[in-house]
Amino acid sequence: MLANYHKERTAFARLWERQCRERILLLRGQVGYGKSSLLTHCRQSGPDSIFPVFVNCKRDGINPAEIFRLAAVQVGRDRFPAFSQCLRQHNVEISGNRIEGSGNQISVVLGSGSEQERKERLVWLTDAWLRDLSQLDRPLLLVVDTYEKAGADLQSWLLSVLVLLPRACKQLRVVIAGQEVPDTNTCEEWADCCCEHELKGVPEAEHWLPVIKDRGFRVPEEPPLIFLSGICRALAGNPAKILEVIETFPRLL
Repeated sequence: MLANYHKERTAFARLWERQCRERILLLRGQVGYGKSSLLTHCRQSGPDSIFPVFVNCKRDGINPAEIFRLAAVQVGRDRFPAFSQCLRQHNVEISGNRIEGSGNQISVVLGSGSEQERKERLVWLTDAWLRDLSQLDRPLLLVVDTYEKAGADLQSWLLSVLVLLPRACKQLRVVIAGQEVPDTNTCEEWADCCCEHELKGVPEAEHWLPVIKDRGFRVPEEPPLIFLSGICRALAGNPAKILEVIETFPRLL
């Protein structure tokens, strides 16, 4: 159970709507303010009517090729015909019309040749990927956590996808979370279909009462709200630190 962040959860849930207008969600927050917990909650509560792709940039190997691979796993490799054709044009062997073993194949396509050639191939593959996504019968949700840890290649690619998203693919939804997120102070069209939230913690004591009960603890002092309010103020609403204190509370009988 999460303490508050109702507005952020509502914005996340809107991404599942077929006629979603704000298809980009940015979540900015410092360490300990619940970004990953919020994303985990949203992932676990997501409907079957989306294709979810969740990546955490703290893990090694998160790059455009890995996202292409994960999307193929979630959606089905045979639903990327334009992408498969683009790979074939670069002499990548494919069984039939499928992206089988595509992780290595895509890495070869994007990792060989000159820098200019690699950039051009990534542009072609991205365009083909978006064309295939636009033909899906339900949205694909791409969630990127710990954006500030992403390599320059991934950050650059994500921005290129955001720039294209308003017109190129209405079936793609993108969530980017981190201490840093892409700057929306731009005249580009993608910023018009973007919703941005800054996670500032949960300083209201009443929001923690359900969490305490859900975790099997009880507030050790009466009245509980006054006791909790002092803790929340002292810890400036930092969820991670507040949870550490809650874990020291006595258990429910």
